Amino acid sequence: GKSVIMGLRLEDFLPKEKMTKDNTLNAEMNFSELMGADYEDVLGRLMMEKLVKKFLYKFADAKDMEELKSSLAAKDYNTAFRMAHNLKGVCANLSITKLGASSSALCEELRDGNYTDKVEPLLAEVLADYDATLAAIRQLQAAEP
Repeated sequence: GKSVIMGLRLEDFLPKEKMTKDNTLNAEMNFSELMGADYEDVLGRLMMEKLVKKFLYKFADAKDMEELKSSLAAKDYNTAFRMAHNLKGVCANLSITKLGASSSALCEELRDGNYTDKVEPLLAEVLADYDATLAAIRQLQAAEP
């Protein structure tokens, strides 16, 4: 098997004498020496990216937003607070800053389990940010090989 990163074969960058007779990368070679790169660092970043994408896709499939909307419709403000709080936390963990800020504002408004006239405009902002976030995640998913 060939080592392929971003559509490039590592063999394309190696001197011919450093390749094995079947034209594949010799596994014993020192990646750092060949590429001037830290293989462990690259691997760590790629694995981290894979993990982040996994959680982003999981976030996109979650039903928390539906529960937030339905709990508000049912005037169950304690559940609505909990859902807004969950959303705020997940956004913080995944660095989804815009939705994180709007969900945090809604969360704080619902903190005491009370409904105020600020809830509807805050919810509208959360929904707009959520839709934009979801669209971005779906675009990322669509670009997956």
